[in-house]
Amino acid sequence: MSLPAPPMNSPLSLLSLPVEVIGDVLALLDVSDLLSCTQVNRQVHGIIADSSRLQFTFDLSKYRMSSRLPDNPLHPYAKRLSFLRDREHAWRSLKWHARHRLGLPRVASIYEFVGGIYGNGRDHDRQDPIPGISFFQLPYAGPDNDASTKYEMWTLPFHDLNILDFTIDPAQDLLVLVTHCAPDSPFVFELHLRTLQSNEPHPRAASPNLPCFAKDLLNAPPTNVAGAIRIQISGDLIGFLMKEMDTIEVWHPESGYCSSFVLPSGIEDFTFISQTSFLIVRPTGFLEVYKFHKPSANSRPPALLGSFAFPPLRDGPRFWHSSLSTNPTPGYESAPEPSRCANHLYFPTLSDRIIACCVYIVDPSDDPLRPRVYSFVFFFPVHIFLEESPHSILNLCKSEPPPDRSDVHPTDTIFFSTYHYKTDNANQPHNPTATGMYPVAWDDWGPPNTRWFRECLVTDWQHAVHGMRTAETISAKVWQGSPKDSMEGVIVEVETIDEEGEQDVIDDRVDNFVEYGAVTPPLPIGMPEPPAVVSRRYLRVRDFNPYAIRLISEADNAVGEASQWRSRRVNTDETECEADEVFTQNIKSSLPYAEVVSRQAFDMTDVMMDDCRILLLKRTRGGRLLGIDVLTM
Repeated sequence: MSLPAPPMNSPLSLLSLPVEVIGDVLALLDVSDLLSCTQVNRQVHGIIADSSRLQFTFDLSKYRMSSRLPDNPLHPYAKRLSFLRDREHAWRSLKWHARHRLGLPRVASIYEFVGGIYGNGRDHDRQDPIPGISFFQLPYAGPDNDASTKYEMWTLPFHDLNILDFTIDPAQDLLVLVTHCAPDSPFVFELHLRTLQSNEPHPRAASPNLPCFAKDLLNAPPTNVAGAIRIQISGDLIGFLMKEMDTIEVWHPESGYCSSFVLPSGIEDFTFISQTSFLIVRPTGFLEVYKFHKPSANSRPPALLGSFAFPPLRDGPRFWHSSLSTNPTPGYESAPEPSRCANHLYFPTLSDRIIACCVYIVDPSDDPLRPRVYSFVFFFPVHIFLEESPHSILNLCKSEPPPDRSDVHPTDTIFFSTYHYKTDNANQPHNPTATGMYPVAWDDWGPPNTRWFRECLVTDWQHAVHGMRTAETISAKVWQGSPKDSMEGVIVEVETIDEEGEQDVIDDRVDNFVEYGAVTPPLPIGMPEPPAVVSRRYLRVRDFNPYAIRLISEADNAVGEASQWRSRRVNTDETECEADEVFTQNIKSSLPYAEVVSRQAFDMTDVMMDDCRILLLKRTRGGRLLGIDVLTM
C-alpha cells in the first residue's frame, strides 16, 4: 500500500510516513492499544489488516501465546502466522501431521518430558542403582524440519550415584538429580546440578551440589515412599518438596541460597504459579497461595495471599492424596535458537495456563481393611490466583471469620528460614509467621472457576497438561461427547460396531520409525518378557482457551468441514459431578471448555503432551515401558 506524499506546508503526521515505518511504530504497542488503533480510520485498519507482523501479534494474544523471537529473515512473520494458525487448527480438529514410532532401549521407571526432550532412566536390576539416564530428541513438525531430520539420543552414566528422581530444563542445558546425602551428613538429600548435554557441573550454579532438608527437622527416618518428594525447575529457581517433613525448599542456584518453608499440618503437593508465588494443596482439602521473595541472605518471610476450600466431605470419607499439575512452569523460556525438537517460535503465555488438581478420597466406613477409593480431577485457570490478574479471586480472602460459621478455623502458622549451601550448621531456626487468614468456602469461589470430572486413576496428569489444553485416554466408546456407559473404564469389545457401522479396531499405522541407534539388550535369563495386553483406547483433548471454544462452536455450526474426529463439542453450561457418596452434595462447576475425541483407537495406556506433540505410551500392568508413539501437530 502506498500513500500520497503530503503537501510541503502541511504538518508531519504518522500517516504521512511510509507504511513500513507505520507498521514498526504500531508493533511497539500492546495488544489492547493495537486493537484500539483498528478503530481510528480505514487507513490504519487496512495497514494493520495487511501486516503479517501485527496479525501475528493479535493471534498470539487470541491463542494465549507469547514469543520472544526477534526479527529474523529465516522466519518471516508471514511464515510464523501461517504456522501458528495451522497448528492451532490441527489441535481443534485433532489432525496430526505425522505419527512416529520411537525405537527405545529398555528403560527404568523414572522419566521426565520437557522442551521436546524425553528422559528415562536406563533399565537395571531393582536392587541396583540406575546406571544412567538416556535422553531423546522427540520428533517435531517444525518449519525447518522434514522427513530427513535426524533426532539424537545420548546417555549420561551415573555409576557413582543412586538417583531417586530427576528433572530437566533443556533451554538452560540444566539437569537436576536427586540423591540421598551421605549417612554422616546433617542433611537428607542432595541436588546435583549438571549440564544436560555433557554431564558437567552447571556453569551458572554457585555449587554443583546443594544439601537439602536438615535432618533435625525429621521426627523419623525417611521412608523412600514413591511420591514423597517433588522437584520443579522454574527459570532461575528450583523448588523441592519433601512431604514427610512438611517442607518446601526454594533454591536460587546462582547465589547458593535457599528459603525453607515448613507447614506443620502437611503439604500434599506444590507448583510455582509465578516467579514470586507458589500454590500448595493441603491434606485437609485446601488450596493455598503464598508469595515469597527470591532466596538471599536477607529474604523476608512469605505471605499467605489466599486459602480456598474444597467441597465439604460427608462424615466418614477423608482426603487421602491430592496433586497439582501444570506446564510449562512460569519461569519457562523457549529454546534460545532454532531447535530440531522444540517450538522456538512461541510458547504458552505463563499467566494463561490450566492447573489440574487430582483428588483421591478414601472411605473406610464399610471395611477399614479394604477402604474404597474415589478419585476426581478438576481444572482451573492459574490467573485466578495471581495478584496482578484482572480475574484474580484473591480479594475474596478475609482475615476475619465468616459470620455464622463457628466450624471454620484460621490457617496455620508457617515457619521460615534461609540458609546458604556452605553452611556448616544444618540446625537452622525456623521463625514462625502467623498467616491469620480464613479459607474461602467452596461455594464462594469454586463453581464458576473450575470444571470437575470423575477420574479413573489412569492418567499421568503431571505431563498431560500444557498451556490451556489437557489430554487423556478413554476406554469407553464415545459418541457426541458422551460415553455409552456411565463409567469410562468399560472395556470395548473388538467386534463392537458404532452407529456409523465403523468397526472398532486399533489404528496401528505409523508414518516414520525413529531409530536412535539404541540396542535393546536381552532380558536376564529366567525373566519372562512382560505381557503386552492390548489396550483399545481413544484420545481426548480438552481446550479451555475461550478463543478456541468460540472457533469450535462456529465451525460446528457451519457446513462443509469433513469430520476428523469421533466427537467434538463445546460445554459452557454448568454441570454436576456425581459425588454425593463422599461429598455433602454433587459438585457444580461451569468453567467453559471444548473437547475433541479421536476417531480411531490406539493401543496405549497413557498419554503426555506439550504445545506441539502428543506422546502415546504403552506400559505393562507392572509399569514397564514397552513403547512410545509421537503424534506431531
